[in-house]
Amino acid sequence: MATSRVFLPWRKVRYWECLACGDCCKWFRVPLRMDEYANILKNYGSSFVKIDIGKVYLAKRHDGRCIFQFQSSGRWVCGIQASKPIACKQWPFIVVKKPLFGHADMALIRWYESNYYIYVDPRCRGVALGNPSTILLDKILPEVLNLSQGIRTDQYYSTSKIHIMDSRLSFRIPYQVAK
Repeated sequence: MATSRVFLPWRKVRYWECLACGDCCKWFRVPLRMDEYANILKNYGSSFVKIDIGKVYLAKRHDGRCIFQFQSSGRWVCGIQASKPIACKQWPFIVVKKPLFGHADMALIRWYESNYYIYVDPRCRGVALGNPSTILLDKILPEVLNLSQGIRTDQYYSTSKIHIMDSRLSFRIPYQVAK
């Protein structure tokens, strides 16, 4: 039996922050764009990607987590923060040019004279419902839109604050790749 995904329009979200719970890195297969695939292949090797029916994904560890995820001080951290795939950088936000999940009026946002529709995956524990806060409007959504359009690649508001607090974290390969 298939389950349908319910995404919320951004206007129903008061606030969001990454709690570094690691759920998203376990729940999903992360699709890679060609440039991201080439970067992972060049820097880490073919065992860090999985090709499935013409699509390329980040590999998973045996426990189902992303191959680049590790735990630090009880929180789950991305080992490739600087070169994290765009799918990871944007989650739980979904930025599209058409209202794919309904509620067009609530999902619409005008950005650089173009219309976008932003939805939020409510499965993320960091999503708080309500009227949009100033930080969501002025910091988080602009960053997500800029990331989605390739205007910026670095993250500040759309990632866990653990990366900002401890920039000394470096990636180590403590796990085997799941086959």
